[in-house]
Amino acid sequence: MSKVFEKWKFLSLFFVLFMVLGLGVTYAAGPSTSTVGLKVITDVNEITATNRILNLSIMGLDSYGNVDTLGESGGATIIAAVQSVLGNVQGGGATPGTAAVGTFATSTRYILLNNGNGQCNINYPADASGTDTITVILMKRWTEIGQTYTEEITRQTLNIEVAPAAPAAGVLHIRSFTPAATDPNGLGALAANLEDGVGGDNEAEDNGIVAGAAIMTANVAGGVFEVR
Repeated sequence: MSKVFEKWKFLSLFFVLFMVLGLGVTYAAGPSTSTVGLKVITDVNEITATNRILNLSIMGLDSYGNVDTLGESGGATIIAAVQSVLGNVQGGGATPGTAAVGTFATSTRYILLNNGNGQCNINYPADASGTDTITVILMKRWTEIGQTYTEEITRQTLNIEVAPAAPAAGVLHIRSFTPAATDPNGLGALAANLEDGVGGDNEAEDNGIVAGAAIMTANVAGGVFEVR
């Protein structure tokens, strides 16, 4: 009797182990998707001193290299994790479970693809410069028993050159303006009045700056600004 019982225990344990392992394989794989490839397009190849924003278009591709509009038909949600070393990624969610379109910024965001397409942008701070490494990881996401899971499909890495930001605009203190002697319509101060430092309603008192502007005639020799 004990041998029969021991054999039954062994078979039961084997069956449970088989079910656990079998369910584990299915559980980890999740739903199927026809999305197998990734393509990332940027609107510029480098970040300049004045343009500090990089726009990204993210496309999930099928086995034929076309944008996969049916990638979610098997029950999976297709998302992309976008990471930047130097910039702040804007759009999407902070975790795989909150992938969406948004406006919060951080170095990593999760972008939800809609019919195989997603987009976001990266904003570069004024002090960012050098070579930025952008990594886009395409994943499928699904939920089982209240738990969210992700599995990487593929990834792509881009390098973008980031120039230092343009310095803040400087301010010149223009002390006076003297038009060219050959300019019949130019307005400016007399030399004797350049040091008066008194504002007024005429050109002499205003050191040649009339109503906030120096006056010169086009195609005539230019005047002289005195800058402090």
